[in-house]
Amino acid sequence: MSSYRSLLLGASVASLIAPTVAMAQGAPTCFPLGHLEARLNEQYGEQRTRIGVGVGQKFVMQIFESEGGGTWTIVLSYPDGRSCIYLSGEQLMNVKPKDKGSDL
Repeated sequence: MSSYRSLLLGASVASLIAPTVAMAQGAPTCFPLGHLEARLNEQYGEQRTRIGVGVGQKFVMQIFESEGGGTWTIVLSYPDGRSCIYLSGEQLMNVKPKDKGSDL
């Protein structure tokens, strides 16, 4: 992950640290979803592109992507209102599923 992603919200919000650092400390970065959505869009041009309900309906997983897959962020949202960044990165790509019986 490049160093510009080390601070998710930039110098104006120094307390919001990128997921790699937060996870190393044992806690993800969490805020209300509206706040995270706005910041991901403003800072990285990311918009929510995919959504899925977690096992047991205990969370909703959301993927935010910038146009062209330049950057991406995975956010988990919980019933208590927390939305937490768990992963982020660069160069998100679509891959074609391999055909049955194919080694490639």
